Amino acid sequence: MPKKGRYDERDTLFARMAWREGSPAGEDYYKRNPEKKAIDNALRRMPDLGSPETPTWNPLASAVTDGVFRLLADWHPQVERHPNGPGLNLPPEDLSRWATWAALHFGADPAATLSMAASEYLSQRSEKGELNPVKAAVYTGIAYLITVTLLVAPYFIADNVYLSLIWALFDAFLVILFFSFFVSVVQDRPFKPAFMEMAVISFGVATVYFIIGLIACRWTFKDYDVWGGFCSMSGCAISPELIKATRKFHGHWCPGLATGIRIAEMALREIGSSEDEEIVAVAECDNCSVDAVQFLTGCTIGKGNLRIENLGKTAFRFYRRRDGKAVRIVRKPRPPKQESPRETDLRNRYVSGTLTPYEQKEYARMRERQCDSIMASELDDLLECKTCDIPVPPQALMTDSLVCDCCGEEVMETKTRNFRGRALCLPCFQREGGL
Repeated sequence: MPKKGRYDERDTLFARMAWREGSPAGEDYYKRNPEKKAIDNALRRMPDLGSPETPTWNPLASAVTDGVFRLLADWHPQVERHPNGPGLNLPPEDLSRWATWAALHFGADPAATLSMAASEYLSQRSEKGELNPVKAAVYTGIAYLITVTLLVAPYFIADNVYLSLIWALFDAFLVILFFSFFVSVVQDRPFKPAFMEMAVISFGVATVYFIIGLIACRWTFKDYDVWGGFCSMSGCAISPELIKATRKFHGHWCPGLATGIRIAEMALREIGSSEDEEIVAVAECDNCSVDAVQFLTGCTIGKGNLRIENLGKTAFRFYRRRDGKAVRIVRKPRPPKQESPRETDLRNRYVSGTLTPYEQKEYARMRERQCDSIMASELDDLLECKTCDIPVPPQALMTDSLVCDCCGEEVMETKTRNFRGRALCLPCFQREGGL
């Protein structure tokens, strides 16, 4: 019998589609299989099946399919995560966004409305009653769309998820009240029994669904503190409101800012906050974590009690002037990266600026998971706090201002230089002195 060789999985089209056009791995393969290169490159340039550029695109089906894939992409790392990895982090201020997203994709989506209308049409056709199937389908679709819109609208308008929930329940009460009255008038039935029947069934089913979801949440995500924080991660002691304000102050959400929040949390635990200048912070880096420390501890560059000594380390020194206590907080070395080839590729192409719009969203979700891991970690597992023997920096000096004899602008006296009998600011001194 002839000896069986090992199957080259790159002969599978889907395996080759993972390569970018011109990648070293792809070019190496195409040297041995030149007949496949032109076909593969042509396929790579074609639009995705879910994009409007393709002939198979459908405004309803494609939107639903895209929503399902995005939901699976968000849930996959939660189901198959590393034992010490993150759970899904849904602080209260973000839960409204998630509820809105889910409703848009799976509730108020036009496809769902059409599905309800089609079901009513088929039902009336099969019953062969007096109602016009088309008219019944139209009424059902409109009623469904209005009802779902009323239930979803609070999550668009209100930022507080609890207020949105109460508002949505009140809207549900009004909808049940209206339809009960309508049914009682049309069918000549007593209003109260009709209302009670519909209310008990509707709110009863909603309560059962809520309990099932609550149990699934507790069972699936062991780190959730459902009752205390409505699916908020319990790793960080900083309040969700302060975290949200820190994110707004910084401008975006990233692992660097998340690390800075945890460093500030430990600094507040060990040193306390600074109302004025009694707490001094020295940053050994100039990355995003500095903004979190500045916002949460009260140590600011403007007051002079936050200084930057960029040593390239994610570390901060904190001093308390009244008793001389000093600590140095540094992020512990991270374990070897356990990212997938896809994550490595996304990170490298983010640095080179070659991500497509869809990949930018995928990369953002990857960074979100990294932030979740940092925020969910135990503080002492993430950071190291040790005493610091480096002297506390002196307090900011209050000095007079002089007018530069060259440019005519005011400058602190300590930042002037005397050059040939003239007081010059540093830029003018460097220019006049030829430095």
